[in-house]
Amino acid sequence: MACPTFIDITEEEQMAELREFLHRKGEKITKEYEKEGGNLCDNLMEIMDASRNIVNEASDTVQEYESLLYSLVSLVVYVPFPDNDLLKIEKFCEVLSNPENQKPGKHCESRLRVLQTLYKSLSTNGPQRYIVYKAMLGIAMAIPNMSAIITDVKKLGKLFEEWNVGVEEQRELYMIIQKGWLKVNLPNRAMKTMLAYLSTFEAEDSKKATKEAEKCIFILINDPRYFLMDHLLNLEPVKALKGSLIFELLQIFIHQRVAQYLDFYSKNQEFIEMMKLNHERNLKKMRILTLMQIGEFNRVVDFSTLERELKLESDQVENFVIEATACRAVNVKIDEMNKKIVINSTLPRAFEMKQWLNLQNQLKNWKWQLNTVKNFLAVKKEKPKKSNQSRYAPER
Repeated sequence: MACPTFIDITEEEQMAELREFLHRKGEKITKEYEKEGGNLCDNLMEIMDASRNIVNEASDTVQEYESLLYSLVSLVVYVPFPDNDLLKIEKFCEVLSNPENQKPGKHCESRLRVLQTLYKSLSTNGPQRYIVYKAMLGIAMAIPNMSAIITDVKKLGKLFEEWNVGVEEQRELYMIIQKGWLKVNLPNRAMKTMLAYLSTFEAEDSKKATKEAEKCIFILINDPRYFLMDHLLNLEPVKALKGSLIFELLQIFIHQRVAQYLDFYSKNQEFIEMMKLNHERNLKKMRILTLMQIGEFNRVVDFSTLERELKLESDQVENFVIEATACRAVNVKIDEMNKKIVINSTLPRAFEMKQWLNLQNQLKNWKWQLNTVKNFLAVKKEKPKKSNQSRYAPER
């Protein structure tokens, strides 16, 4: 996409007008470019430096403010820098950016719009857009308005290829985005971003991210909404935790039952407390996970089995089943008269080969049913309609 241009003047004339404007505003810049042997590149860099105070103070109206910035954008796009074309983009983004952990500057929305225009004006291939995106991300965090920029991990993966940026730059962006989602109180999106960050590590450098992996495990265990956690085992930083207590606890929450958790807790109570995990919350989640596992192999379960497997008193079973159903982890009907439950469906504890095969069979069954309906409708359509004319009608 080309940068929109609204006035038909040369770059030299445009820079002269900007210098005069900045000089009139009291900035330390001469009306005319005076350096001997200077060129458009040096002139533009000087103008952007002189614009810094106006950008930060933002005493002008939004219209005047954006006019200055859009004029700079057009120069950044059209003035070539033969030695290093990234310098002008880095300088412009530096002038407009909002440093991390600082309060948002004035006219942040205008800055973001201007940077979005610059982003769309640059080539899709190469690191230019990466530099602008990083500046946009800093402003979006400061506002905060994370939805104003691309943050979807799948889309970002494609953009990283287009930008041709290294893995360290990718990790840096993922961590900034993760902080941004936490700032606007959207932990689910923050978790997706953290998982994308952890997926960038290989076995060779996985130990660099073990602290982030521990944090990720802690969040998933502690959050009552998460039940499927086996995908963590595919991440190299999580694999690097093998032999640790946090990895053992993760294995319990993925594959084992209430009895194994209680045994772990009795031996490692101090660890649970140090990690600031709530034992009662853990126990409730393990009971739900155990019920899910029971439901994978049994359609009808009596109360006595639930009491034994879930470590519940007889008068606690019904209330627990109701709570588990409310979580949508299982779909259960209670047969109070016969002291049993009927499990209609349940989420899998782990999505492994067995679950993939079940899904494949289910899709094949749906396809067969749809083809059956399709063939039936085709036959009905081809069947000739009976004539409405009576066979006893007189001939004409």
